[in-house]
Amino acid sequence: MTGPWINFLAILSGTLFAVLFKKRINGELIKKIPDIFALITFGIGVYLIVKIDNFVIVTLSIIIGFIIGELSRLEKGVVALSGVFQRKLSNIDIFKVPPAISREKYSETYTTLVVLFCTGATGIIGSLTEGMTGNYDLLLVKSVIDFFTVIAFCLILGASVFFIAIPLFIIETTLYCTASALMTEGVPLQVIHNFSGCGGIILIGAAMNISGIKRYPVLSITPALVIAFVATWYFT
Repeated sequence: MTGPWINFLAILSGTLFAVLFKKRINGELIKKIPDIFALITFGIGVYLIVKIDNFVIVTLSIIIGFIIGELSRLEKGVVALSGVFQRKLSNIDIFKVPPAISREKYSETYTTLVVLFCTGATGIIGSLTEGMTGNYDLLLVKSVIDFFTVIAFCLILGASVFFIAIPLFIIETTLYCTASALMTEGVPLQVIHNFSGCGGIILIGAAMNISGIKRYPVLSITPALVIAFVATWYFT
């Protein structure tokens, strides 16, 4: 279980770097880095898509998964839950609103970060992929992205950003362990390819979100991963 630990340590080290070298960091440069990471995420998505064995199953999985996610209000529910989490912690000193930002903006930004770090497509797919194949490349890429993202937001919100690493580690570890348990059953290669390809499509949507090209409800599409996994295994 290498990926979740690397991701946790990346957020910790990013926070420490921002706190120690706050006055020397070029804020404008940091703000432009997410656009580069959007390109990298897009490239990873394309790389995963070309491995798809059955595009019909993946296409239907995306459509049905999206419908399930939207009807269950999955993305809105996660955003609301993270908002409650942030408000509960707002009375702790380290979570107090910095003077340079309004309470409303602070809550909105912190909530967005919780969703971005903990429920992002790269983290979900990366954790499941490492659990099934032992390959933690996706989580390694996410860790690099998170390191710089944490630095950028620490300049705005302060060191409280680090505490997002705790639910992130719990979620990624749970996903990794679940996927590892499934692999003991001997998952066919076609299942892994279709699962990864489905994740690749979601990652392209995430890349467009990061770059601001178009807003896709990627969290609402994540049920497609389960559908693609089960459907491919059943028809293999």
